[in-house]
Amino acid sequence: MAPSTTLTPGQQFAEKYGNGAVEEMLKTITLAKRLALAIVVAVMAVSFQHQRHYLLSIGMDDFGAAVIPLIIDALTLLCVKVLGATGMAQTAKVIALTFLLAPVGASAWINFNGSPNSTVGWIYVVVVAFIAVAEVIKAFIKPDFNSILAEEARVQPARKIGRKLTEQQKQERTAKAAETRERNLRKRAREERQLRKGFRTPVQEIEALRTNAPVSPAPAGR
Repeated sequence: MAPSTTLTPGQQFAEKYGNGAVEEMLKTITLAKRLALAIVVAVMAVSFQHQRHYLLSIGMDDFGAAVIPLIIDALTLLCVKVLGATGMAQTAKVIALTFLLAPVGASAWINFNGSPNSTVGWIYVVVVAFIAVAEVIKAFIKPDFNSILAEEARVQPARKIGRKLTEQQKQERTAKAAETRERNLRKRAREERQLRKGFRTPVQEIEALRTNAPVSPAPAGR
């Protein structure tokens, strides 16, 4: 028989709200990753075209003007991915953080110098920084497991849930019940043998005396 579960109205609401919160959290994480990817692709496209035009204007060949911006953006993504990776060695994160300044600085410098004025140049610098910002945010978006477990521990103890036995516990209880039945059967058989031999236990003797005791006559009425 399955264990019964009894929840108070407040606990039922908390359980349904928790299930909805989990679904919403997963959707938010998925959406954040997609938006971060869209931001990175859009910024890289704008920055790539701007850097390529500048490099061509200063006399660089077509191949170099196309590949150099791609190398800069790829190195930026590599450093950010290492920084946001769960369980990554601390040394690797320190190295990635140190070298992240190189591609971001190079991209910002090229975009700034390739702009017609300083205002446009600073706009490109900020936009290039969005690549790192978007990737860092995506890397660190995750559930707060400590808060989830603490909330679960707060709600769970009040729930009245029947404890489900393990297979070992079931076997131990079955063996104990069989042993008790066997002991009772042996006791009953021993008492029957004693009765057939005319032997009575003290309890049986008392019962027999009560049964065979003479009944006192009722007092005569006055």
